[in-house]
Amino acid sequence: MRRSLPFAMSSADQFISPRRRPPGRQTQTWLVCAFLAMQGQQVGSFYIHANPRSNVCLSAKATREDSAERHPKQRRKGQRRAMRKKPGITSKQSRSLLREIETLSGEGLNSRVDELINGSQILPRHHLLPRDASSVIRFLGRNQAYELMLKFCKRYCRDVASIGGKHASGKDIVHCYTAAIAQLARPPASHLELSKQPPAREENTYRSGEFLLGMLNEMVREYSHDEVLVDPNSYTLSAVLLGVDDITESLELLRVFEEEYDGAVTTQVFNVALATCSRNENGWQRALTLLQRMKKLGPTPNEDSYALAIQACAHQGQVRVACSLLDEIRQARNCHITERLYIPLLKALALKGDIGVVESILDSMREDSVAVTTQHMNLYLSTISNGRNSTLALEVLEELVEKQADDPLVSPDIYSFNTVLAALSKDGKYEDAVSLLQRMTDRVFECQVRDKRGGFSYTEMRPDTVSYNSVIQCSPPRAALALVQEMKMTRGLGVNSITFVNAIKRCRDAFKKGDPYAYDCFLVLMQLAREDAPMNSYVVGSMIWMAESANDYKLAISLLRQVGTHSVFSRHDRELIHSVLPQMSVPNTVCYNGVIKSLSKQGFHREALYFYYEMQKAAVPSNRQTYQFLVYSIQNTKNREVLSSSKKKFNLLEGVASQMAETEKDCLTSGPLWTALLKYSAAIAPRPEQRYHSAREIFDSLVGTADEETTIEMLRICSQTGKWAEAIELLHCSDVYSAGLVSMECLNIAIITCSKAGHWDEALKLLHLYGGKDRAVSVYSLNSIVKAAGPQAPDVSVKLLNDMENLYGVKPNRQSYAHCIVACNQAEHREMKYFSSEVEEAGSLRWFECALSLYRRMAEEGIEASVQTISSVVSACEAAGEWQRAIGVLQELPAFAKLLGNNAEALDEIEVEVPNLYCINAALSACEKGGAWLEAITIYEKIRASRNAPKPNIVTVNSLLIALDRAGQTELSLGLYRQAIQEAYIRSPLRRRLDIDGRHRLMVDLHNHSGPMAKCAVRDYFEDIVQRKPMEDAVMIVGKGNRSKEEPVLRSTIVNLLKDEYNVVSSVDPSNTGRIRVAREALQSYYDVANSVRRR
Repeated sequence: MRRSLPFAMSSADQFISPRRRPPGRQTQTWLVCAFLAMQGQQVGSFYIHANPRSNVCLSAKATREDSAERHPKQRRKGQRRAMRKKPGITSKQSRSLLREIETLSGEGLNSRVDELINGSQILPRHHLLPRDASSVIRFLGRNQAYELMLKFCKRYCRDVASIGGKHASGKDIVHCYTAAIAQLARPPASHLELSKQPPAREENTYRSGEFLLGMLNEMVREYSHDEVLVDPNSYTLSAVLLGVDDITESLELLRVFEEEYDGAVTTQVFNVALATCSRNENGWQRALTLLQRMKKLGPTPNEDSYALAIQACAHQGQVRVACSLLDEIRQARNCHITERLYIPLLKALALKGDIGVVESILDSMREDSVAVTTQHMNLYLSTISNGRNSTLALEVLEELVEKQADDPLVSPDIYSFNTVLAALSKDGKYEDAVSLLQRMTDRVFECQVRDKRGGFSYTEMRPDTVSYNSVIQCSPPRAALALVQEMKMTRGLGVNSITFVNAIKRCRDAFKKGDPYAYDCFLVLMQLAREDAPMNSYVVGSMIWMAESANDYKLAISLLRQVGTHSVFSRHDRELIHSVLPQMSVPNTVCYNGVIKSLSKQGFHREALYFYYEMQKAAVPSNRQTYQFLVYSIQNTKNREVLSSSKKKFNLLEGVASQMAETEKDCLTSGPLWTALLKYSAAIAPRPEQRYHSAREIFDSLVGTADEETTIEMLRICSQTGKWAEAIELLHCSDVYSAGLVSMECLNIAIITCSKAGHWDEALKLLHLYGGKDRAVSVYSLNSIVKAAGPQAPDVSVKLLNDMENLYGVKPNRQSYAHCIVACNQAEHREMKYFSSEVEEAGSLRWFECALSLYRRMAEEGIEASVQTISSVVSACEAAGEWQRAIGVLQELPAFAKLLGNNAEALDEIEVEVPNLYCINAALSACEKGGAWLEAITIYEKIRASRNAPKPNIVTVNSLLIALDRAGQTELSLGLYRQAIQEAYIRSPLRRRLDIDGRHRLMVDLHNHSGPMAKCAVRDYFEDIVQRKPMEDAVMIVGKGNRSKEEPVLRSTIVNLLKDEYNVVSSVDPSNTGRIRVAREALQSYYDVANSVRRR
């Protein structure tokens, strides 16, 4: 019965292949082969058959039928005779050809493999043995020569199937195809990419389930015939599944395999599908379903199956489910809990830093008699490190060192010490980290390490390069420099790129904080890096950014020019670069970004653009930071012509956009550039309509989805140009985050845009559609709705104010209440009524009462009302005729209360805001409407007596005169009127105007006068007539009554006053109906009568 080899997920090569026999370990290799032979296993391209009683023999071409018919000993003899009769190359010659191919690269490799492909035939007996052909396939795959690899594989298998005849082995074909599929299925490697020059090697575009399944079907259908049977094995199916990342597609392929190749679908194949679950969102549920299916229908899950299911659950945060799987394993008969099953669970918890859960899991391992090893304790230390508890990590390490004699399985290794050093570095505990490093240097620690025989022996725990790098990461500049020099002097240690990157980063951080020695330490580190030549683009990039922080743009440019030269890379590095990664010989994006930013800070926009164009020429990709720095350099340039001209800025940015690569025109990469283009395209347009259209044209030309910043800028342009409908459409079409989920900043701008345009109902719809307590909008957007709805629907404003905190999670601010109180004031002046269901039984609630209620709520919530808000409250009370409440609101202000006190001069000593004239006028108007003329006189006199109080104006005097006129206080009103003119509160009505005879003469201009004030003006004029003899007609300008509802108000008032009080006949000027004329004779008659009365 055949069984699958143990499955490991670390490398795709383990699915295929013969492993090379380690030198000097032939005995162990033969023992392994003997064990596998007992199980009937396949090793590489060989088939192992064993005699239970004697030796082990390897056969390269024994078929299954031969194995069943012949005795193993006779079978071996027949194979040897057949091999002696066949002419061909030996294994040594085949391996020699393989080594020749493996030393080639580039064009040499292509030409040599093409020579093999285009030759007459590449059967094993002519060129390569099957195992070496598989090695060639894997070598080509590792070098990403996928097309050449596929050609070689197909040609080799074609020759095996067509020319090999009855000696052809279908398993050789399966082995080659398995190797090719495994190489195509390999996940993309994360190389150290120092630039994004177009790769010289071929990109893997074949890694898809459809293509790999097509290769599998091609292998079965094209090479199977009567003499050769080609059936995929479990390694082949596993390789196909390894190239699929989507769990749904993986499960579908698994179903197809079970239908067509049931015998080859082993536990190993299911394990590959289980491994796919951990790479998918919510894949843990699929993993559990697949595990349950294996239990019911087979194949039986093994330790790897449970480990992968636990890994899928743990990586996606389902710790409890993973623990339940461990409980299930405890009850299973065919599987036992081992220390390996806990590792994926501990790894997932280590990333979260959940110390308590990890400690409970370690306790459960001890209860289950599962060995706790050094690897488990290292994960425990990683958990403590990520949980930012370096003190506990140090204590645990000390405890492990002390207990290693009793339990050598948990003896700490160098990874344990480095983990603790990293934890101390993260917490910034430099002294503790240096102390631990010094103890390691002094060889204080002796830890037990497993030797080759499986036993334990004590070894001194010395620091390695990682240890020093961890301490350097938290060291001050001087100490970091000393540690680098110590590493150079220590035998067996070497500085690497991370060493210098960490040290230079510490210098940069200290320089930003004002350390005067940081820059000097950086210069020494730069010299050391050049001497030891471990520099790569990351080291040079860190140096450039240090120069940028020091505003030394010349040094940054000099460092950029050194990348790729002989002074930067050693000979070995250059050979490695040109042979393996030729794109690493040029600076990367980080280096160019540092130079461009240093130039942008100095205002050199031309130089920054020069290096950007150099990046484009060198095929070094730009990222978001690159365009952000370019935009900053143009917006803050020292060139005054560019700085003051939006047109020139737009032209420069447009030039950058025209030189961009097609792959960089999306907003995720070049968003800052498009945002600036939108801004300046709208700024240079002469009219609002053109501003919108020019910006929208650029916005519509974007490649892919617009990012948040670009969408916000376009919405701002819509707001500035009044395009509220376009703003709503743009918001609905934006998918900044996901479908149905827009950016809150975009939503705020769209709401404000609709509110500014007066469409508060549309703003409310957007708020109800996208807003909510879990997605709170800004208080400014809510205030804009309150303000916009106030004039038309004050009840909506009040309701939105009351629902702000409950429905939208936003607390109203001072402006929210101010807008709402203004709305109540306007509604009261329009004599509107707000009917509330809560006060329906008590009747209607007047708007001035609503304003007062909001004003009191502001005081309860600790929000200080502004003078304008208080003015609106007083005005609402004034409109309702509630003069007592109006004065009561004002008296709550310390300044006004002091003003109404006995000592009005003490107002100068108060350090609070004095009520404005609008408040006082509203209070006087309320007194006037309520007939409280004495209170009005008191307030007026207090204002006049105070030096800090606002100066009365015509509205103040007018309100007071109306109150006195209604009370019949004629003499008092006349005296107050004369006093107001004398103190310049109001202007004298006497004006020189052109008369009907063409001459200018003094007239009484009563424009902007109320009826009572106009009466006072006429009375004052006639009092002057008594003092002097009239010499001409008296003309009083009352206006035509354009603002009067029916007939002119002032004209009838003045005519009746002249007739009733002075017995003077007046007439309306026929040439101007807005003037009343009193003839000189009538004035002379009044003058005579008045003087005669005075003489008596």
